[in-house]
Amino acid sequence: MEMERRTIVEFLKSQDPDMDPAIAGWSLMDLIDLMIDHVTEQELEYSVLSTAYASGVHPNRFDEFYDAVMGQYETIRDGEEIPVPVLDRLAAQYR
Repeated sequence: MEMERRTIVEFLKSQDPDMDPAIAGWSLMDLIDLMIDHVTEQELEYSVLSTAYASGVHPNRFDEFYDAVMGQYETIRDGEEIPVPVLDRLAAQYR
């Protein structure tokens, strides 16, 4: 279990250099939860990036598109997806 623990800590530190050094003392379950949260966040960012690319969002306006998409996520329940027509409408505003 110690090897898994070290691997997760190193992974988390490699993804966020400002990671709290105290995470090395966290329980394995807490480390796994943090890793899952981090991977989920990365997956969401990749999804927004790929949507922007596929929808023709202008590269200079990606940050604005990203903020608009994140704003939409605040209006829906956890676990739900933003409907495709809403994403298409947002993308059209940032082409």
